[in-house]
Amino acid sequence: MAQMRVKDQDLVIDQIKSEVSSQGLEALKNRKNTQEILCILDANIDEIKTLQAQKDELGKTIKKIKTSMNERVDKFNKQFSTEDGSQSWSNHLYFRGIDLNSASYGEGIPEYKIEWNMSRKDSKALETKLRLQTMGTDFDVYKLIDDLISEFSS
Repeated sequence: MAQMRVKDQDLVIDQIKSEVSSQGLEALKNRKNTQEILCILDANIDEIKTLQAQKDELGKTIKKIKTSMNERVDKFNKQFSTEDGSQSWSNHLYFRGIDLNSASYGEGIPEYKIEWNMSRKDSKALETKLRLQTMGTDFDVYKLIDDLISEFSS
């Protein structure tokens, strides 16, 4: 008998492997417990598809609600914005209104806090007034505090 070339051996090996794999796959598919688990997996996949569709709808609804919240807060804050109308974080020291953190990356629950800070103009006026009135030694610090709170909180 003549010797087979390596290339031909590889072809025969591949053909045998393919047929053995095909027979093994068919035997696995025909097992009773394989059919049972495949039915369960198909049912689970269908359930996940339904839940995913619901999740997608809920995500859209949540996004709409968050957008609405942001728009309402922006509108509200325009009435109570800082003196120059700026609401930037760099000017947060003088921010007045509702600070809404709506978890803009889509995850998490929105949070808010209400803030009211003195305007820049009032803050500077307070500093000036306090410094001028305390230059001398003839003042009652408690009365001065009460007077300044009354003046700047009205």
